[in-house]
Amino acid sequence: MKVLKRDHHLGLEPVVHVNRIPEAFVCHMRFRFETDKLSPGRPVLQIGHHMIVFNYLEGGGHRVKLPDGPTFAEPESGMKLGEWIDLVIEYRKGEITIGVNGYSKAYKHEAVTIINDKDKLGPRFTFKGGPNCRIVFDSVRLWKCEE
Repeated sequence: MKVLKRDHHLGLEPVVHVNRIPEAFVCHMRFRFETDKLSPGRPVLQIGHHMIVFNYLEGGGHRVKLPDGPTFAEPESGMKLGEWIDLVIEYRKGEITIGVNGYSKAYKHEAVTIINDKDKLGPRFTFKGGPNCRIVFDSVRLWKCEE
């Protein structure tokens, strides 16, 4: 694992994909990562495979990192490891609104994109749990938006 630096590709941690997400959408999901502690880069939700990174802040809250762009820390969401996350995402290129357990914030930036030209499967959500983690879903609803 250390030599390859690709442990999640070896099937040693849970990885979940929701494929073929639309290029403009609203998504409402309820899920949780069940694990004892954070590990480097885990657990994480990638909105667009390897694009917009959504993960935990140490001590509570979440972080949003735009591809080749800024990172935003949102401790006010109070998101905690092991607890249910009620997540609402509204996306179109250049703009994303992320709501976490009732705390919502909009991000408008040229780096807001889910398009990864290297990903042959197209836009998707990627959940990566990390070691000794379970990813549990209660519901996932996804709507395509017309521009």
